[in-house]
Amino acid sequence: MSNKYEEKQKKLSIKRNFCNMKKVFKLSNIKTLCAKNG
Repeated sequence: MSNKYEEKQKKLSIKRNFCNMKKVFKLSNIKTLCAKNG
């Protein structure tokens, strides 16, 4: 159970970091990815 939870949290944090990178670099392709992934 905790493994699945940790895996989910890891994926969420990766997505969050990716979307934060979008703000820094303002790359349209990253912006599109973030929009697609919620």
